Amino acid sequence: MILRTLLLLACAALSSCSRETGGTPGAPHASGVTAGAGASATQVKGARLLPTTTAAAELLCLIADPEDVLALPEQADRYSAEDFSKNGWEHKPRFAKYEAEVLAAYEPLLVVNHRWQSEDTNRTLRKLGIPVLSLDSGTSYGALRGSVLQLGLLIGRELRARAAVAELDRRVAALSAHAPSRKPKLLVYANDGTTGWAAGANTTANTMLELAGMENAAVGAGIDGHSVCSFEMLLAIDPDWIVMARPARDEAGTPTRDVLERTPVLRSLRAREQGHLIELSAALISSDSHHILHAAEQLLRQYEALSNGKDAPR
Repeated sequence: MILRTLLLLACAALSSCSRETGGTPGAPHASGVTAGAGASATQVKGARLLPTTTAAAELLCLIADPEDVLALPEQADRYSAEDFSKNGWEHKPRFAKYEAEVLAAYEPLLVVNHRWQSEDTNRTLRKLGIPVLSLDSGTSYGALRGSVLQLGLLIGRELRARAAVAELDRRVAALSAHAPSRKPKLLVYANDGTTGWAAGANTTANTMLELAGMENAAVGAGIDGHSVCSFEMLLAIDPDWIVMARPARDEAGTPTRDVLERTPVLRSLRAREQGHLIELSAALISSDSHHILHAAEQLLRQYEALSNGKDAPR
């Protein structure tokens, strides 16, 4: 109870500071946390943490230890770029739903979620005295960087968080140094055989493209967020390259590639004609954590290989 009180106070102090000073751009928000009496967040060690999204689990894997974490969302085993089947993570129980009753049973000191999760569940958790840290999606590198730093502050892992951010900064600089001199227009596209979708501004896919030094063709077409993209729109955008996801673990087939290569009306699509189709793992292309950088690195490597007539590395 004392440890929970300390964390409640720390979350409230950080939230208050963000409101008064404007805070760090893109920093996560410890929303709805009530203050208690205690010391600073840096004194909270070995906290009982409960991540409720795959990305939250990945970020904790970056700066926390398995013993700090109570359980993992079951989707992390299938959709994460992190391997949670080893190093102690395999022993953690899994849960399927973001429901207050399910989460409260673990008696967490901090729930780490993302803003898109149920606010009703957040409110119920707060009424039970469980603080909730809601992270912003990584729609910019600044937002991602801020999430790592504030999470490290809250759980007493500041040094690890700073070291992790320094390494991320180094990788960002390396990406910038190897970016194409002329920005090619890329489109992150998905089609399950019935509907096509494109990733525009304010998406994690756009962050990936920016980090790799590419131009997002969807942004140029005025697309914001994830939007339906008809064949007519796809042909009008006519990107230099199309980026798509490989199947997730245990899934078969590549529906997007099949649609692009076998649909007669798309025969004149430039990326199809020139073989400029790039596949990334579903875990990377949908990443909302520091693995966005890994996605950008993989993207740049495949772009360079295919541009030089070589097989795309995996």
